[in-house]
Amino acid sequence: MKIKYCIQMVLLLLLSRSCLYAQTTQMIKGKVTAAASGLPVPGATVLLQHSRQGTLTANDGTFTLTAARLPDTLLISHISYVTQRVVITGSSNEPLGIQLVESTGENAAVTVSTGYQTIPQERATGSFVLLDSALLNRRVSTGILQRLEGVTSGLLFAKNSRSPGEHLGISIRGRSTIDVNVSADPLIVIDNFPYEGDIANINPNNVESITVLKDAAAASIWGSRAGNGVIVITTKKGSLYQPLRVLLHTSLTFGSKPNLYYPLTYLPAADFIDVEKRLFAYGYFDADLTSTAYPVVSPVVDILSRVRNGELSAAEGDQQLAQLQQGDVRRDFDKWVYRPSLSQQYALNVSGGSSNATYALGFSYDNNRDNLVRNGYRRVTVNALTTFNPVNNLELTGAIQYSTSRQANNANASAFGAVVPGGKYGVLYPYAQLADGAGNALAVAKNYSISFADSMQAAGYLDWHYRPLDELNAADNTTTIEDIVLRTAIKYRFAPFLHAEVQYQYEQQQSAYRNYGSPEAYATRNYINQYAQKTAGGFVYPLPLGGILYRGTSRLQSHHLRGQLNFNRTFGSRHAITAIAGGELRQAAQESGGNTTYGYDDTYGTAITNIDYATYFPLTPLGYYSRVPAPQGGVSGTLNRFISYYLNAAYTYSDRYTLTLSGRKDGANIFGVQTNDRITPLWSAGAGWTVNKEAFYKLSWLPRLRLRLTYGYNGNVYNAAAYLTAQYYTSFLTGSQYAFILSPPNPALSWEKVANLNAGIDFSTRNDRLSGTIEWYRKEGQDLIESKPLAPSTGFYDFKGNAAATRTRGWDLTLNSKNINRVFKWNTTLLLSYMRDKVTRYDPTYQAYTLVGKYNAPGTNEYGGVYAVKGKPLYGVYAYAWAGLDPATGDPQGYLDGRVSKDYTAILNGATVDNLVYKGPSRPPLFGSVLNSFSWKGWSLSFNITYQLLYYFRRSGVNLNYSGVLLANGIHADYARRWQQPGDEQHTSVPSLVYPYDGNRSDFYAGSEALVERGDHIRLQDVRLAYDLDKKGWRRLPVGHLQVYAYAANLGLLWRANKLGIDPDYTGYDVYPAPKTIAVGLKVDF
Repeated sequence: MKIKYCIQMVLLLLLSRSCLYAQTTQMIKGKVTAAASGLPVPGATVLLQHSRQGTLTANDGTFTLTAARLPDTLLISHISYVTQRVVITGSSNEPLGIQLVESTGENAAVTVSTGYQTIPQERATGSFVLLDSALLNRRVSTGILQRLEGVTSGLLFAKNSRSPGEHLGISIRGRSTIDVNVSADPLIVIDNFPYEGDIANINPNNVESITVLKDAAAASIWGSRAGNGVIVITTKKGSLYQPLRVLLHTSLTFGSKPNLYYPLTYLPAADFIDVEKRLFAYGYFDADLTSTAYPVVSPVVDILSRVRNGELSAAEGDQQLAQLQQGDVRRDFDKWVYRPSLSQQYALNVSGGSSNATYALGFSYDNNRDNLVRNGYRRVTVNALTTFNPVNNLELTGAIQYSTSRQANNANASAFGAVVPGGKYGVLYPYAQLADGAGNALAVAKNYSISFADSMQAAGYLDWHYRPLDELNAADNTTTIEDIVLRTAIKYRFAPFLHAEVQYQYEQQQSAYRNYGSPEAYATRNYINQYAQKTAGGFVYPLPLGGILYRGTSRLQSHHLRGQLNFNRTFGSRHAITAIAGGELRQAAQESGGNTTYGYDDTYGTAITNIDYATYFPLTPLGYYSRVPAPQGGVSGTLNRFISYYLNAAYTYSDRYTLTLSGRKDGANIFGVQTNDRITPLWSAGAGWTVNKEAFYKLSWLPRLRLRLTYGYNGNVYNAAAYLTAQYYTSFLTGSQYAFILSPPNPALSWEKVANLNAGIDFSTRNDRLSGTIEWYRKEGQDLIESKPLAPSTGFYDFKGNAAATRTRGWDLTLNSKNINRVFKWNTTLLLSYMRDKVTRYDPTYQAYTLVGKYNAPGTNEYGGVYAVKGKPLYGVYAYAWAGLDPATGDPQGYLDGRVSKDYTAILNGATVDNLVYKGPSRPPLFGSVLNSFSWKGWSLSFNITYQLLYYFRRSGVNLNYSGVLLANGIHADYARRWQQPGDEQHTSVPSLVYPYDGNRSDFYAGSEALVERGDHIRLQDVRLAYDLDKKGWRRLPVGHLQVYAYAANLGLLWRANKLGIDPDYTGYDVYPAPKTIAVGLKVDF
C-alpha cells in the first residue's frame, strides 16, 4: 500500500507541474546596445534560461527568438559586457531594448565554485578567495600552484623544509594535523572531483579560475578531506551559442645560472687546506695512509705525506699547495655542470557552442631545459569537454583530461654539493678540478684513493676512477608519468528550480622510474670490481659485466560516483532557497613495485639471470665477505573505499539575510573495527547580513557593507588503518614467506576533526575607491592522531590513538584601492594575514636534542620542523641558552642551573623542553603582499612585493672540531670568523676549533641561540609589462585581441632582518636562491 501511495503522489506532482508550468508560444524580438555609447553589440548570446533556446545578435544588435515558451528569463551575455537578465512574463508587440554595461572586472557578477555547486559570492557566508583567469595568467610558470603565491590571502608556501604530510608545500590558515600518516595538504578539486594524481600534470593554460575554500561553511561540503582547506580548480569550457573562439598562448622563459657563490657552507681552498694541514700534523690521516681499505686521500694529504716521506722537498710541496690554494671548484661546476635555463610553453584552446551543445578543446606542450646540464622536463596535455542537450531539459557531459610527462634527472648526482668523496670527506675538496684546459674530464677521489684506482686498473680491474663530468654524460635517469581522467555526467531538469544529476569520474595515473647505470658509470664499475674474483686464469665476475638497470613503477586508479539533487527557487520577491543533496562513492587503489637487473644490455634489452645470490664472496678492497644483493620484486599497495552523504542549503530573505546549513557523513574502510567509528558526521552553519540594503542604512560613502559568521567542522583522513597491518616478503634463500608487522590494531581509532569559526566583513566605498574583506577565524583540531608508547613486551613501541589537539587563531585582510582611475589607472591590492597556532594537547615528549634539530631523520615530522610541544606552535625554533664565548679560550658557553658553564655533557643531558629557549615560530605568522598595477591605454605594468615577518630560522654553522669541518654538515665559511686569540670575542660569536674531537661541545653550539636568526624579509617577487591590441584601437588587426608581455621573477630581497646576507627562504646546505628569470610571451585571441 505504501508503494502504491508513493507512486500516486509522484504522478500527482508531475501532473501538477504540467499545469503549473503550462507555457505559451511567443516570438521575442529585441536589440542589444552598449549602455555607454548606444552602439549596437553584435555577437552577444541571447538565451532563454529554462527552455535553453538561444541565438546571437546580428551586426546591428538585433535578435529574434521564435517558439519561445513563457514565462522565462532572458540571459544576454558578451565577453566584454556584464551579463544582463530580463524576465519575460508574457507577450508583447514591442521589441525589447537591452543595454549592456561594459565589464571592468569590478562590476562583473562574481560566482564561486565549491566543487559541488556554483553560487553568487554575495550569497555566500563562508570564506572564499577567487582567482580569475587574468590574475592566474599574470604569472608565468609550468605548475598551476605556483601561480597562487603572493595573490591568495591566508595561503603560505613552505620553502625550506616540509614534513612527510606536506607534499604540495602549501598551507591554508596553518596546519591542523600532526601525524605523518595524515595529509597536511589542502584538498585539490578539479572540475567537481578530487584529483588524486600529481598536480604537476595540470597545465595552467587550461585553467579558467581557482577558488580557495578556507573555512567550514566553504569547505565542509568536502567533509573528512577538508581540514586543511580546499583548492577548487575550474578548467575552460564553451558556452551555448558561442562562436568559435581560438586562443593561442606561447611564452619563453630565460633563467640565469644559479649563484654558486651564495652558499655560506662553502669554504675557500686556502682555509680548507689550512684545516687539512692542521689535521695532518695531529696524525688524523695516518691510519688512512696505511690502510689496506685504501680510503679517500685528498691531493693535499698526499702532498703532505710525500713531503714527510722525503719523496718531495718542502719547497716543492709548498709550491704545489700554493697552486691548489688558487683553485675554486665552483668555477668548474659553473662552466661544465650548470647552464642558463629555458622554459617553453605552447598552448592552443578552442571553444564554442551551438543551440544545444558546447565544446572546449585544449592542447599544450611544455619543454623545460633545467639549470643542470642534461636535466629537463617535457609535458604534453590534452583536454576536451563537451555538453549536449539531445532533448529539452536533458544535458549530457563528457570530458577527458590526458597528460604525459618526462623528467630527466641525469645531472642530480653531479650537481654542486652532491659529489661526495667518502671516507673522512663529506664534501668535495674545494680545489678539485673537474676538467683540464682542453675540457677532458678529470678524476677526483671517490670511496678510495686515486693511487689505489691507478694500481687496480693496472692490475686488470675495470677503471676505478671517478670523473664527475663523465658521470654526467653517462647518466640515464628518467621518470615518466601518464595520467588520464575520464568524466561523464547526465543532468535532467524536472522544473526550472529542480534538477538532478549523476556524475562519474575515472582516473588512472601510471609512473615509471628508470635509472640505467651503464657499464661506463662509476657505480656500476665499483659494484662489479668489488665482487670481482681474480684467479690464475683471469677474472670471475659474480656480479656480471654489463649495466645495472633500476626500475620502479606505480599505478593509481580511482573511481568516483556522485548523485545529486539541485534546488534553486525564488518565492515571491523576498524568499530564495538553494539546496543540494546527494551521495557519493569513491575508491582509490595504489600499487607500486620495483626491481634491479644485473648485466643489462641497453641495446638489446637483455640481462644475465644465472647469478649466485647465496654464496658469500670476498669484497675488494674491503676484505669482508658479502652476497650479491638479490633484486627485490615485491609489490605493495593500498585500497581505500569511501562513502558519503551530504546536504547543503541556503535561505535568503529580502536579498539581505542569508542562512546556510551543511551536513555530511563520511565512511571509509580505514576504520571500522568499531562500527560507530566508520562514519563521521561533519556540519557547518552560517549567516550573512547585507547591511547596506537596510532602510536605516544611510552611509553613502560606504555603499556596500556585509557581515558574515560561520561555524562548523571539517575532517582529516588517516592514510593508514586501524587494523593490524603487515608487509610480506619472500626469502631469496628458502623461498618461504615472512611478514613484518607495521602497526598494532586500535579498535577505537576514529576520524580527526577540525572545528572552524569564521567572522567576516565585506565592504566598499563609493565608486569602489576602497574595497576589501576582513576576516577573523579560529580553528581547533580535535581528536588528532598521535603515537602513544607501548610496553616493549607487546612487540610494539607505540600505537596510534586520537588524543592530540591544536588551536589556530588569525585574521586575513584583503584591501583593494583605486588610487587613480582615469585614462591612467593605478590600482593596489594589499594582502595581510596573521596567524598564531599552538598545541593544546600532545602526550608524547621530546628529547631536547630533537627540538634543537639533532638526529632528526628524513621522513619524520621533526625533520620537517614539526614539534608538537604543548602550549607552543607546531613549527617552533628551540635552542640552548647562549652565554657567549670564553674570552680566554674561545669556548662556547651555556647555562647550567642558572650559572654560566662549559660542562657541555651536563648541559646536554640536563636540557629539557622547559629550560630550552623558545625563540619563536619557524614559519611566519605575519605575511602577505602588495600588488601595484598601472595601466595607460594599451600598456599595463604591475609588480608584486611579498613579505614574511615575525619568525626565525636556524642557520648552518661550522663544526667546532677540525675533523668535523670536512663533513657535509660541518664545513662553513664561519671557519674564517672563528675565535683565534683573546679579544676576538668582541667581534665574533664563532667559537674556537679544537682537536681531538669533542662532540658535545660542537653539538651544544649547533643547537644554541648563536645560530638562530630572524627570518623577517621583504621580497620583490615579480614584475610584469604588457601591451594589448584589439580592434577597437586597431581596426585592421587580423585577430580579435593580441597581447605581448614580458615577465621577470625571482628578483631578490628588498630587506632582510639578518645581517649575514642570508636569504631566509634558502638556508640549507649547498642551497642557493632561485635564479632570476625573464619571460616573453604572446597571447592571441582569434
